[in-house]
Parts: sequence; C-alpha cells; structure tokens
Amino acid sequence: MPNTSETYSQNDALLEIKKWAKESHSWQQLAIDKLICNVQLSISDLETLCLEPQDISSQLIGLQTTTGHHSDPISLISIENPNDINALPSDQKLQFEPIGLSIIYGDNGSGKSGYCRILKHACRTRDKNLIIEPDVTKDEPATQSATIHYKRGNQVLPMNWNPSNDKNQDLASVSIFDAGSATIQVQDETTVAYVPFPMKVLEELAKVCDELKERLDAKVATIQSQTPVIIRFPKLSDDTVAGKYLNSLSAKSQRERLDSLITISDEEKSRLETLNTDLAKDSKNIKERLISIKSRFEGKFKQLEKLAEAVSDTEIIKFIELKKEHKVAKEAVKIASEELSLASLPQVGGEVWLSLWGFAKQYSNQIERPFPGVNPDQDLCMLCQQTLKEDAIKRLQTFDDFVKGEAQSKEARIKTELNAFEAKLKDSALSEDFITEITALVRDSFKREEFANHVKIFIADLLVRLQSCIDGKPLEAKSPVFQKAEYDD
Repeated sequence: MPNTSETYSQNDALLEIKKWAKESHSWQQLAIDKLICNVQLSISDLETLCLEPQDISSQLIGLQTTTGHHSDPISLISIENPNDINALPSDQKLQFEPIGLSIIYGDNGSGKSGYCRILKHACRTRDKNLIIEPDVTKDEPATQSATIHYKRGNQVLPMNWNPSNDKNQDLASVSIFDAGSATIQVQDETTVAYVPFPMKVLEELAKVCDELKERLDAKVATIQSQTPVIIRFPKLSDDTVAGKYLNSLSAKSQRERLDSLITISDEEKSRLETLNTDLAKDSKNIKERLISIKSRFEGKFKQLEKLAEAVSDTEIIKFIELKKEHKVAKEAVKIASEELSLASLPQVGGEVWLSLWGFAKQYSNQIERPFPGVNPDQDLCMLCQQTLKEDAIKRLQTFDDFVKGEAQSKEARIKTELNAFEAKLKDSALSEDFITEITALVRDSFKREEFANHVKIFIADLLVRLQSCIDGKPLEAKSPVFQKAEYDD
C-alpha cells in the first residue's frame, strides 16, 4: 500500500488485486486476468481449470502488467495508419500530448468515434460492445489494423494492433471512457452510480465464483446420482480389509489394491464352497455350531490377550524400571543394615533377620503385648521370654527405627509391587495344551492352515518373551505383533 500522504489511484488498487491473484488458484488467475482485460469469460474453461489445475502463466496478459503506484507511467502518443476501420483514411495520424489534456474535436462522421473504438479494443473499458465495423465503401474487406505509439516512462514503444491480437500488457492499464461507457455508469436520469474499476473486477469475480459453484455442485450431484448405492452407502464393516478400503474410497485410492481385494484365491473359493454347503444344511444346527465356536474363541482369545498385554513393550518397560528401583532401594537398606551390624551381630537388617523381626512383631500383636518393649524390668522379649533391661529396650528401639525407616519402607513397597508384577507374568503363562487346542480350533473352524500356523508362531513368540522376563534375561526385540489385518476377510 502507498503512503497515506500520497494519492491512491485505481491503478494502485488494481495492482493490489493483481498481487493477490498471482497467489490464488489458476482458475481465479485466469478469471481476474480476463476481467481486467475486458475479455469474454468462458465458464467452461474455468470449470476445466478448477478440476484440473495447470500452469497458465503464458496465457495471462493483464496480470503480467506492473501498473501501480511506483511503476512507469503509460501514456498514449499516437494512432496512425488505420486500415479498414470504419471510414478512417489509412494515411491519417491522430496525435496526443504525453503530458496534460488533449482535446480531439471535429464534425460528425469525421472519425472521432472510430479512433475511440480502436483504443477501447486495445486498452481497457467497461463497454462490452467492441465490434469495429469495416469500411463499407470498399468492394472487398481488408484486414483491420492500426499502429499505436505509446510511452512507458521515457521510452516510446509501437504496437501493431488488430482485433485478433492479444491484449498489450502496457495498454491494458489505460482506461477508456466514452458515451458507451457512460451508459453503464448512469442508471437513470437522476442517479449516477460510480463503481471504481478494481471494485467492478471483484464484483464480477464474485458472480463468476457463484456461477462456477452452481456448475460444480450440479456436477457433483450428477456423479453422486450415478454412483452405485453399495459404494455411496457401504455396508461392509470397518473391521474388514474390504470395508476399510471402501469406506475410505477417494481419488487417492490405489487401483492395484482394489484389484487384489476383488481377486478370489483358490483357498477363498474352497472356503466359499464350504460356507455355501453349510448354509444349505439345517440352519439351526449351523447357528448352534457357530455360537459354540464363537464362545470357545472368546475364551481362548481372552487368555491370549492377557498374555499379550503382560509382555507388551509398555508393561516390560515398567517391569525393568521396577527391578532397577528395587535394586537401588535394596542397596540402600544394605548400607543401613551394615551400620547396625557394626554394633551387634553380623547380618542384622538382612532378609533372614527381617523375617524373624516380622514374626516377633506378629506374635506380640496376637497376645496384645507392646513391641519392641517400653518398660524396663517389666516387658518381656517376644523370642527368649526374658525380662528386658533398659539397654535391651534401647537396642530393640534402634532396630524398630531401622525397620520403620524410609529406606526399609521404600524397599518393602517396591518389593511388593515387583512380586505382584512377577505373579501377573506367571499367571498369564499358557500351557502347551492351550497352544494345541487353539491351533486346532483355528484350523478346523476356518480350514486355513496358514492362519493356524501364524497363530501358533505368534503364541510361541509371546511365551518365549514371557519366560525371558521371568528369568531376568535381556529383551532386545519388540513384542511380536499379530498381523490381524491379513485375515480380516
């Protein structure tokens, strides 16, 4: 935008529209270009360009001009050698002052309007009537043409004009206003409606967009009406490969994938024959058999899901981190117990000692006696049943403080969690009989040996991973993944 202290002209506004258009879609660029050059728009061409975008930079004329606030000014110099343009003499020349106002005057029929028609066709005007009649006095029509000289900045340039030529980029910035253009501006005898040309371009563009939208909406409606109901409203489940493909069908869908899905293998043909045979039999018995198979599958897969979850990457990472925390906590307890052992028997604070301490405390709770003792020469030792002296009570209190200490409590808590985790792992283990049963169930139910073998290998991989966890062996590979999508059909 120019400085607020400078005059903002229509050309400046037009330049802003051109800048915006160059960043728009190709069909919008073409529409704005035609509107700027006052060339008839083809909605069909715009529709094609909208559906199939392409580079149209070579077709643009109006958008290539640099008309604007800081561009070189364009001014007309002359029109000469008009050929077969109304009754204008071919050796005549009409000149304009490059700066200031030029007034052209003459009698009726002297050629003023003829020259104006040339300029309206070569430059820019709101008048859509651009027909230039030939010289009716000639026996044979000739090619209409004229030479226009104009000035861009300080440079004088020629233009060899004829009605079939493309618009000149520089002259497209020159606006021509005559009586024909005035009828567009004047609505009636008392009201004058003036719309700046840049605003008129945007107004016409909005109309084009509305018309193009109607055409595209109609095209979409036609395509939808011709689309088979099975594709418009697919009933296939998203849990199947075919259902996923059909429900996500778009212009980016791969034809090769569709071909593979509609091709029936020999194994699938055999399965289809089996299903047709089964359906031809007693439907009640078939239903009961399928319900029985479904029930057996649900029970087996619940056990399988339990195992898969127990040895998943997430759970194993938790298990490994828990073992690390327990090792650190256990080392902290060891250091604290070593400090106790310096003043008493060895291995005080160790696992055996802690077990003995726990039983003594449990016994005192049962007989409702204080532990580890608070009254010298009154309270008894829970193990030896001897009366506790003051120094013995102090020593037992030290032991109690150790057991209740932060390091010991943390180690005990982590160990409880670790034991629960290990119990969960062991509880998820599956027997060899389970593997045999589920493999046979898959093979006999679906008649698909490959599927049954895949299930067997998957379970075996899970069990190997489980045993490695229980034995404390390192796990490098990620948990096995069952490629369920291969068998969704």
